Amino acid sequence: MSEDIFDEFERLRRKILREFFEDIEMEFDFPSFEDLDELERQGWQVKRISGPGMRGFVARKVSVSGVPPSGIREITGVSNGEVMYDVFDEGAYYQIYVDLPGTKEEEIKVSASNHSILIETPKIRKYIHLDREIDPSSLEKRFKNGVLHIKVLKK
Repeated sequence: MSEDIFDEFERLRRKILREFFEDIEMEFDFPSFEDLDELERQGWQVKRISGPGMRGFVARKVSVSGVPPSGIREITGVSNGEVMYDVFDEGAYYQIYVDLPGTKEEEIKVSASNHSILIETPKIRKYIHLDREIDPSSLEKRFKNGVLHIKVLKK
């Protein structure tokens, strides 16, 4: 009798999952690759992702001058690939998140000047220039799961 309960539960679980994923596919209207070509013409940097069981893209807006719309710009970066980062202006301070997969915490060196943050590892040297003056002595950093989180106060 207990096997019947487990079999029924398994059938119900599969039905719920099937209906859930059918609903998700109907809710999301994923852009076609032609739409991504249009994004590139509009100044977006687009990286297509396609493989078994997955299809998508990552896009980042860059103006003609190379300065992202937020006023934050990259001065230099030397690496085997693009170092992805996000900068959030939180009013009194900036929060910066930098993807550093495969890097050990002890390999990361972070320093700051009045308008920029320098991140160095054995494989990269990345400057992030900020549009407002910051207090280099207020720099706080944390590293977890391959993501470096930096918080720095504005002057």
